[in-house]
Amino acid sequence: FITVNLDNTITLNWISSKAKNYYNYKVYDENATPSLQIEKYNIKDTVFSTFKGTAVNTNRFCLNIQIEDTCGHKGEKAEAHCTILLAAKSVDKYHNELSWLAYDYWGNQLHHYEVWRKAADETAYSKIADINPNSIKSQSYVDSFLCNKNYCYYLKAIHNNRKYISQSNIVCQTPIYAAPDKTVSVELVTVANNDHIDVFWGMYPEYIRGGKYLLEKAPYGSNSFSQVGNYSSLFASDYNALIHKNSYAYRVRFVDHCGAKGNAGLASNSILLSSPQLSGLVDINWTPYQFWYSGVRNYKLEYINATGSFIHYTTTTPLVVQLNAVDVSTFNLDSLCMRVKATKDSIDNKESYSNINCFIDKSILWVPTAFSPNGDNKNDVFKIFGRNLRGNDPDPALSFRCQVYNRWGQKVFESFDIKEAWDGNYEGSTVQTGLYIVKVFAVGYDGQSFRYNGTLSIQR
Repeated sequence: FITVNLDNTITLNWISSKAKNYYNYKVYDENATPSLQIEKYNIKDTVFSTFKGTAVNTNRFCLNIQIEDTCGHKGEKAEAHCTILLAAKSVDKYHNELSWLAYDYWGNQLHHYEVWRKAADETAYSKIADINPNSIKSQSYVDSFLCNKNYCYYLKAIHNNRKYISQSNIVCQTPIYAAPDKTVSVELVTVANNDHIDVFWGMYPEYIRGGKYLLEKAPYGSNSFSQVGNYSSLFASDYNALIHKNSYAYRVRFVDHCGAKGNAGLASNSILLSSPQLSGLVDINWTPYQFWYSGVRNYKLEYINATGSFIHYTTTTPLVVQLNAVDVSTFNLDSLCMRVKATKDSIDNKESYSNINCFIDKSILWVPTAFSPNGDNKNDVFKIFGRNLRGNDPDPALSFRCQVYNRWGQKVFESFDIKEAWDGNYEGSTVQTGLYIVKVFAVGYDGQSFRYNGTLSIQR
């Protein structure tokens, strides 16, 4: 077999002769004008090398061998073996195309071809492909989705015995390359499950194997974007978003297989629903949903009813992003939880949801000033009434307390449960009629604190 070496020499290998009257081997160059290259007089010689320089990249060299005995008789020339001539070109972006002249001197003993490659920033060649010599494309290979650098290749033909290996010349080629020049737009940003933000975007208009999407975010109104992550899909969830404190703008860049980033496309933002008030009459505000090319059709506010379902409350135009003086008490709920939904003004009716913000009715404390524990089932117990008040809280500074003292300063009743009533008994006996001192401390869920000091009249 014949092979090209990395130093641009070519080497012919053969099996030594068993002739008894051997005289020499004659090696011939069988190109256009056959010529004797060398005579070898040692019967054990099995190798001949000759330097061809850069000509190995443009020419196919064919060598054969002939034996001569001591009587001057010459045998027939062996079948010439020719070097593998490898060529490379780039026609399409990111691709190098290799082609070669087949090594067809082993007949059906050629097992496969190997393609070896080394990039400009690499120190060693590595095998990138095995080629079946019986396939339709047995003399070509396309190295796909390459970067903007030079790549060098050589080919190996492998004999069935794995000992005979013919190597080609080395060729180098820089593929046609273009960095990403198109943008990707965010199609929808929405708060999901009231604990994270889902972001959806369109596909890059050109298929590039190995490309990814870089998702970036910035606080609403800011241009200080930071990286969220790289994704192969057209969807991502941001669990680090503080959905109850901030609105975020999201944008996407396409990153090709070489790490080159395209320009950012159209961004979209999440909706933050907020209010400066916690209870009573509340003003509800939300950030406008921007960057839908067709705009927002309307905003719809929804609240959660007693069974946990969302109920439509009101609809506003795209220019209205605030509702003033919403009376929490009119909903007859322990807490009023609301969200806003933006609907895209298009036939696909995409919807973006805000976070859920909850409000409570204003806290109230009412302490009776008299009761009559006489068993007539009318005003028989002393019971405090309240709305949205904390009960027996682990924090003493927040816990409900009610204490009743007689005229001598003796504590005759104490409770930490606002639902607990006093029947007018102390240590198993009814207390005397008259005036008693009542002290009550309570804190509402809206932060309002109550300190009551008054009198209680017991009548029978």
